[in-house]
Order: sequence, then C-alpha cells, then structure tokens
Amino acid sequence: MGRKITNEEIFEYSKFILDFLRAQNIMDVNDLRKKRGTYPSKKPGEKLIIETRPSNLGTTAETINYVIEGVGIPIEARFNQELDYLSITLKKSGEPMKLYEMSSYDPFGNYIQTKRRTPGTIDALVEELNALNF
Repeated sequence: MGRKITNEEIFEYSKFILDFLRAQNIMDVNDLRKKRGTYPSKKPGEKLIIETRPSNLGTTAETINYVIEGVGIPIEARFNQELDYLSITLKKSGEPMKLYEMSSYDPFGNYIQTKRRTPGTIDALVEELNALNF
C-alpha cells in the first residue's frame, strides 16, 4: 500500500502544518501542548497528530506528525524543551534534501532524512517548513 512521496506533496503537507499553526494561534511549544489530539487533513486517510512522546535521555518531546494511512509519516517535527532542540524528519523520493542527514530508506524508494536545530521553537519550525517550498 505504500508509495513514493513527491516534493510537491511534502510542500503541500508542510503548508497544511503551517496553516494549522496559524489558525490555532500556536506561537510556542506550550501552545502546541494544549492542542494535543488528532486533526483531519483535507484528504481522506490523512491527518495531523500532536502528542507527547518519549525522547532522548529519559525526556519527552512534543511531536507534530503528518500521517498518511498505509504510507507513513512524511513529516515529523519533534520539540524537546528539556534538551532544547527541534528535530524534523522528512520521508520523500527524488533528490535528498541538502542540510538534512540521511537516516535510511523505506521499501518504496523514499529517503528518510533528519535535521536538528537549536533552539527548539515554533519559529524555527515555521522557518524550516517555509524552506520546503521546492
């Protein structure tokens, strides 16, 4: 059921996350924490999930996952306030992203790449998502 994820789709998903952050007036990670839950996308089988997950060194992270049923998570943002970083993971086909580290591949030919930034702020996420305009 999986498939390749295109650059155009990554841009579309990043725009959905940006629009969500604006519409929900999420200005910092504390605002994000208050919005934990599942939010439907415009497409069937696609959604945004905001949750707290275990992270490094016994800490937790607030995560934003764009989820496509049967395909996976093409964009994940992970905020660790205790260790003060933002980690962004992309899963896509085509050329690997510059400035992102290669993590692995999935069985469908998508690269899985990660980028870590400090400080781990919503502003940093907005900047990264805006940069995904291919």
